[in-house]
Amino acid sequence: MTRAEILNLLVLIESVYTNFVTKDEMVLFWFKIGPYLDCEKVLGKVRSHIRKSPYPPSVEDLIDFSGEMLMPSLSYAAGERAFRGNMKDSLSAWMCEYSIR
Repeated sequence: MTRAEILNLLVLIESVYTNFVTKDEMVLFWFKIGPYLDCEKVLGKVRSHIRKSPYPPSVEDLIDFSGEMLMPSLSYAAGERAFRGNMKDSLSAWMCEYSIR
C-alpha cells in the first residue's frame, strides 16, 4: 500500500464511523506496515467489516497476521519484521509532509 492508499483507507473508516478518530501513532503504524500489505485485500476486509459491524475496525480486523495479506513478492519474514519492528519514524516528519499550510 502506498501512503496515499493508507490515508484514503483511514479517511474511509473515519467517514463511516463518526466515533473513530485517527491518531498520529496510528498513521505512523500504517505507514510502517503499509508497504508490505496488499491494498485490495485490506480494502476488502474494510468493506466486509463496514457491512457487518456498527463499530470501527481494529487493526486485527483488517490485517491477517498469518501472512496471507502480504504482497506476493515479499517473504513472510520481511512482513513479520515490519509488524514487530519498533516505530522510529518521527512524528514531526509526518506532520511536515501532510500538514495543511
